[in-house]
This record gives sequence, structure tokens and C-alpha cells, in this order.
Amino acid sequence: MNRKTAKRFLLLHIAAVAAALLFPLYARFADFLSFGLPKCLLHDVFYVYCPLCGGTRAVEALLRLNLTDALRCNALVVAALPFALVFYLRAWRRLLRGESSLWRAPAWVWIAAVSVMVLFGVARNVLMIGFGIDPLGDLWPVWNGSPRACAY
Repeated sequence: MNRKTAKRFLLLHIAAVAAALLFPLYARFADFLSFGLPKCLLHDVFYVYCPLCGGTRAVEALLRLNLTDALRCNALVVAALPFALVFYLRAWRRLLRGESSLWRAPAWVWIAAVSVMVLFGVARNVLMIGFGIDPLGDLWPVWNGSPRACAY
């Protein structure tokens, strides 16, 4: 097993655990730390959803074992979790086999992932703006004629 690769993999896990432990602190002081900058440029300035808008709420709903709310908040995040888990398990397998490249994937996988994200982002905004379907409920008041009515 390549020691350098193993160290990187370990550091990734330490960083993930640290981020998870520090997230409540970030959530409490996010408004103070943003220095007046928008949290999400697409949401706060252009009043459209990015492909990951609602992703945190979706993960929170999944942690409460509420699949319906998770799908309502962001179906892309819910659908991507099994793929991320497989990708993660393959990285572990590669690490145990001593391979140096843990996160290797063919180019078509990355192209497909980005394409799905873009299509999902466009589709959710077309549904909201064109048909009034806004499962999150954050932006429909803005597009319905109420000025700056969204509560982020």
C-alpha cells in the first residue's frame, strides 16, 4: 500500500469529520461570516435555484429517515447518494489493494454527472417559473409578483 496515498485518504476523512463537527458552529455564525455577501449567488441575486439548492435540507430529511421530504427538497442529492457511496467504497477497495489512484473514473462519468446536474437545475427552474411548481417554496413568491418575498 502506498503510504502517501493512505495519508491523503486519512486526511480526507479527518477533514470530513472536522467539517461535520464544525457545521453547527458555521450554521450559527454564517450570517456574520458572510460579510453581507449572498449565500448563494443564483438564489439571492438571480432568484433561481442551483442544482444543489435544498441539498442540505434533503440530507437533514434523510437523516430523519423522511424520504418524501428529502426528495421534495432536492431529488438530485437523494439520487446521487448511492452513486457517491459506490464511488467511496471503490476508493476503499483501491486503497486496500495498494493502488495509487483512489478516485479514478472515466471521463464519461464526470461528463454525465455535470450534464445531469445542469439538466436538473434547468428543469427545476423551468417548472418553477413556467408552471409554478416550487417544492422548496423559497422563490415562487418572487416569480409570482411579490417583491423579495423569499425567506432563505
